[in-house]
Amino acid sequence: MHTGPLGILAPVDDTAWDLPIDVAVVPGLGFSTLGARLGFGAGYDDRWLAEHPEITIVGVAFDYRILDQLPVARHHIAMNIIVTEQRLIEPLAI
Repeated sequence: MHTGPLGILAPVDDTAWDLPIDVAVVPGLGFSTLGARLGFGAGYDDRWLAEHPEITIVGVAFDYRILDQLPVARHHIAMNIIVTEQRLIEPLAI
């Protein structure tokens, strides 16, 4: 692993994964009960998820990071499921 963009560890070898991906676990600073995600501002996750609409998107957060509402832009991709240490949220579409 080496330090990649935004200081995130990334594999040294850039060989693409060529098998199907079923689930993406997506980090965030916060999530809404409607499935919106407050990310880290660069849009990498939203762009990648938009290219893979067949994937189930799981947001993972501490429960105190769940809000009723968050600002949403057209390019934001909603979570299918949000998992916290206290509950499982299956949001309505944004």
